Amino acid sequence: MIPYQYAGAQGVLILQQKMHWAQGQTNAVLYFVHGTARGPSEVHAGGISPAHSTEYLVDNNNQPIHGGRMIFSFRVCAGNGLPANAQKPPAVGVLWGFNGHCYVFSVPAGTTYWSQNGTLNAGQEVAFPYVIESTDIVQYWAPSNNFIGGGPPRTNFQKVSWAGYLASRQQALQAI
Repeated sequence: MIPYQYAGAQGVLILQQKMHWAQGQTNAVLYFVHGTARGPSEVHAGGISPAHSTEYLVDNNNQPIHGGRMIFSFRVCAGNGLPANAQKPPAVGVLWGFNGHCYVFSVPAGTTYWSQNGTLNAGQEVAFPYVIESTDIVQYWAPSNNFIGGGPPRTNFQKVSWAGYLASRQQALQAI
């Protein structure tokens, strides 16, 4: 199906039909990455909200999936810990661009998500129907174009602890 625009109460959204999407539940603490144009100060103040989503999700029967708007993400790694040598997933480049802001967040065991067949496979889109709060974020991956290192965009970025990043911003403000 070719995406078309849906004029809803929140503005113009792109319709995305997701075939065979179903609810799933995490069985452990897991880490996901979300890319966005929203900068750290906006995300710190208001989290990452489905209200900012530009897509309206429908199922095989063109019925809204959990209200139609969610936060898209991808698993950061196959295990339950954070990878030492993180790479931005290829789909991040396709969906948001490697030069966007990326936020790695954790979800506890028992968290509801949506995905194709309700599974969690490598490179698979996973959507969450709730706000990812600043307190859920564990790492900030800076835009690749701002980092001088000469590597490919998937690996050429600064990765920092979210708490450390916020502390450094507060220290910078206090120094002014």
